[in-house]
Amino acid sequence: MALVREVVTLLHTLLSSERGIAKGWAAGSEALESGLPRVGADQIITNHIPANLLAQQNAVRYPRFQIYCARVENQMREKFNRFSGTAQLTVEIHHSGEKWDSVSSGLSLYVQAVTDVVEANRGELGAGVHLPGRYSVEIDAPKAGGRGYLQSARILVPVEIVRS
Repeated sequence: MALVREVVTLLHTLLSSERGIAKGWAAGSEALESGLPRVGADQIITNHIPANLLAQQNAVRYPRFQIYCARVENQMREKFNRFSGTAQLTVEIHHSGEKWDSVSSGLSLYVQAVTDVVEANRGELGAGVHLPGRYSVEIDAPKAGGRGYLQSARILVPVEIVRS
């Protein structure tokens, strides 16, 4: 579905731009002072691939951000438009390290960077795509994997779409 690809690309572009996740590593920021590595554009992907399969296929760099659309709903709120509804975008973050407590604190900073971008960029993202600024966060417990311990979080970001 071209619409799904388009909204995922819009969020990917926003997160990987200079006003995106990288902005969280500005001078004096908690992320910069923590010693966490900056996020490279190659670490933000637009596929929904389970972590275990991705680890088997490639040499995975952490943190890894995956952006995908989990659900699209045409609610037909606007009578004469072909599509007027919502898409549920997900930003899944995987972070790994040698100590579980540093993995958890690092993951929290990466989650904060994504939610800061969502909050700061409320409004029109592109033709007919509106980011209301709402989100919810789900955080998994750390487990063995990656470079010792691996922890994941999902940020669920709804976007509103109107297409004629």
